[in-house]
Amino acid sequence: MTARRRPNPIQWLGYCFGRTLPHSMQDWVRNDLVGEWAVPRHLIRGMVPFLPIFAAFFLFPGPVWLNASMTLLGVILAMFYSVAYM
Repeated sequence: MTARRRPNPIQWLGYCFGRTLPHSMQDWVRNDLVGEWAVPRHLIRGMVPFLPIFAAFFLFPGPVWLNASMTLLGVILAMFYSVAYM
């Protein structure tokens, strides 16, 4: 059986939520954390757990601009903490 070089979508989602990947993907994880384009990947990976919350903001009653404003405020706050903990 050959080792996978990249995680499948389910493994990647687990990785976004903090799960570890198999040891065979250690090179992929190293590149993901410190390789080229690591900062944008970190910011995207940091936003994935918040997507259900951002989607729930659009279920609140009120005008669309208000829901979009709540979502934007959440994205800015999550981005701030993601950059701070990078």
